[in-house]
Amino acid sequence: MGENWRLEVLRLLREYSDAINQAADHRLSEFVAITTTYTAGENDHVILCAPSAPFTLTIPAASVMRNKRIVVKRSNNTTHTITVQSTSGNIDDAATSTLTTAHQAREFFSDGADWHLI
Repeated sequence: MGENWRLEVLRLLREYSDAINQAADHRLSEFVAITTTYTAGENDHVILCAPSAPFTLTIPAASVMRNKRIVVKRSNNTTHTITVQSTSGNIDDAATSTLTTAHQAREFFSDGADWHLI
């Protein structure tokens, strides 16, 4: 086994260790509550929306969120449209996805190139 193999194993072990530490610190399931236009960060995995008017939620690029999920949930009974868009990558072959009814939720999964509704 060559040096490249050893370095790759070490890289994978570091990545695995980081993921375990993030899970232990609850950083893999962070949530944020919003009421207006918002740009989500890489650690925003559950986004609770209480809109008082229509707004746009921008989720991170699919490429930086590979194998991760984001849940967007309307936390009130209004029907103001929430438009979800990505900084890069489509959502089920479309530029946006919308939430239009009270207490509606959408779950987005990144394959590293695009977002998919689950």
